[in-house]
This record gives sequence, C-alpha cells and structure tokens, in this order.
Amino acid sequence: MSVIEIIYIIFLLGSLAFGLEAMFFGFGGKLLLYLRHRKGAMLLVAFGLGITIVVLSAGASIIFHLEPIYFVVLVLLFSFVVGGIIRAFSDKSAWRAPPPPLPESTDEEIKTLLSARGYGNLLESSGGKRKKTEDGENLR
Repeated sequence: MSVIEIIYIIFLLGSLAFGLEAMFFGFGGKLLLYLRHRKGAMLLVAFGLGITIVVLSAGASIIFHLEPIYFVVLVLLFSFVVGGIIRAFSDKSAWRAPPPPLPESTDEEIKTLLSARGYGNLLESSGGKRKKTEDGENLR
C-alpha cells in the first residue's frame, strides 16, 4: 500500500469528525441543541457528511494527481464549503426550541424575597411617595 492509500483509509475512518466539523461551521452553537434532542440522527448525518467530504477530497486528489498534503488541505477546504452550504439551508429549516416558561410568582413571594435579602425598606416606601437619597436623587 502506498502512503496516500493509508491516508485515505485513516481519513475515511475519521470521517465522523469531519462531518461534525462541517456541522459546527454550519449550525454554530445550535448544533449542541440539535445533538441533545436528536443525537442518533445528527450523528448519522455527520457521518454521511464526513464520508462525502473525504470522498470528494480523495476524488479531486486522484483526478488532479495531487500530493498527500494537498489531500489534507482539500479535506479542510471541503469542510468549510459543506459548512457554508449547511448554513445557507439551516436558516430556512432551523428548529427553534420554545422559550422556557416563566415561573409565576405572587406579590407575597416577592415581598418575602425582598425582606429576606435585606431590601425591606423598599417595601415600606411603597405608596407613590418619593424619597430623596443622600445624593439628592429621587427614589420611589
């Protein structure tokens, strides 16, 4: 086996990493959210993208009779290109998680929270009266 064939095999075995790299370029920080909800599907897509990147790079390297170092550069270049393609299509089909619901708190809970933290004087000054501080600023 020649050196380039060994490099092809090593890169094919590590194609999942190149697929994940392309997905990180495309989705950015959203990829972790996708991986949390659909781990199996996202890893399968990443593996397919990695295989595609390595095969395209190997094909271009064979067609143009390039040295092994250029194959490595082509893998990185195709990772950026595939990431850009993913970014172009992900804006249209982006899955957005609903925002978390806000906890409902009553006035009594707010008052106990303020008094527990030492802001009981804010509760006493309610009623629309304005107090002046030492600096001369008005407070409610």
